[in-house]
Amino acid sequence: MIRFETILLLLIVLLSAISESADASHPFHVTRAEIDYNAKRKTFEVAICVWPEDLAKAVSKIEKRTVDVDAESEKSRDAMFKKYVAKSFRFTPSKLSEDEISKAADIRWIGSELKVKQGWLYFEVDASAAASRWTIENEMFFEFNDDQMNQIQVRNGKEWISKTLSAEVPSTGWTRE
Repeated sequence: MIRFETILLLLIVLLSAISESADASHPFHVTRAEIDYNAKRKTFEVAICVWPEDLAKAVSKIEKRTVDVDAESEKSRDAMFKKYVAKSFRFTPSKLSEDEISKAADIRWIGSELKVKQGWLYFEVDASAAASRWTIENEMFFEFNDDQMNQIQVRNGKEWISKTLSAEVPSTGWTRE
């Protein structure tokens, strides 16, 4: 009888642990931005890999309601994603007027792809401004995750520059040659 009770107790503890881990957030918090400078078109072409769970939480905060991104239409979902990206991911050219900066920093939304554990956000930023030096800032999900790390890889021709950003260092510089 003691054996049956012990096994039952262990089974309950095990099931509780599995249930709690299933409810827990994903174990690490990272985004990865791949940025390609297109010299012909003078644009930054950006693809950002994110956790869909974090993205849903972020757009829910902006929309002031719980957003189920899977239930939204693609158009509605992309509008919310663009709003969040414009708020948290910025390109700022150095030594330009405010008008030139705002024009250069405008996001042209391309679209998104969502899967269960991975989402991709695609957009372009006008880089036709005369600036050769840019600041790239990525504050995505800093408002939720203390351990959030945002990796950025910028390609200019054959050269790649990689940086990891955090709440302490949310931006990096990039120089166009």
